[in-house]
Amino acid sequence: MMRISIKWSLNALVACIVLLPLLATAQSAIDGRWRSKDSDEIVSFRTESGSVTMAASSGVGYTAKLDGSDAPVKGDKDVDTVSVVMLDNGTLVETNKKSGKEWLTMRMQVDSSGRTAKVTWNNLKTGKSGIYEMLKQ
Repeated sequence: MMRISIKWSLNALVACIVLLPLLATAQSAIDGRWRSKDSDEIVSFRTESGSVTMAASSGVGYTAKLDGSDAPVKGDKDVDTVSVVMLDNGTLVETNKKSGKEWLTMRMQVDSSGRTAKVTWNNLKTGKSGIYEMLKQ
């Protein structure tokens, strides 16, 4: 009985040593190039080492930690900082701020196919909200 337990433990240890580096570098479902069905703009996301980089074809972009701390935004006159959290492998929540005040939240949730994402947004200033779909390119 002790021999089986030791053998199982050794196999589990070897599996962890082999698989953990692969899991640590696994892409998130958010990673890639995305286009809204209603727009020609391309938005690219890349998650790595606890942060996300977003670059839009319009010139807007940021690199932010996924812990909700503020990060500077480039190329957007309406937004100067953003905070981002990743709820799971396929759900990203972004809060846009101007002069330290939150004014827009967006939640991007990739479906199980990994090819489409639903984006819900809420303008905290006006109370307006909406939903749109993005397609992975």
